[in-house]
Amino acid sequence: MVDNTGRARTRIGTSQISVRFVSEGNEATGVLRDVSRQGAYIRASQIPRPGAVIAIQFEDTDGKLIEARGEVRWNVSPNGDQPSGFGVIVHEPSRRFRDFVDWALNQSNEKGEDDDAEL
Repeated sequence: MVDNTGRARTRIGTSQISVRFVSEGNEATGVLRDVSRQGAYIRASQIPRPGAVIAIQFEDTDGKLIEARGEVRWNVSPNGDQPSGFGVIVHEPSRRFRDFVDWALNQSNEKGEDDDAEL
């Protein structure tokens, strides 16, 4: 299903998974807040510009390194209660990234939760 912004609605919260990312020669860290089959939302104090190429890395619950490459689609500067962060569309997701998203979706379904669930 697609929401009114054109994004796929099924996003699964990932609880506070640390992520490292590199974009335009700058390396930083953030928190992977949710994932979908198409991408991810990362909260971070350093946010890359929309359109920038990005590489992300994080560990799954078994400690396996997951890597993905994509493009920054949008970003949010801190505003009141809204922390800074950015959305990534993943191009050609790796098998581990797809497996992680499938695992997250299965966890959400087992908990009986709907879209935008938090793990």
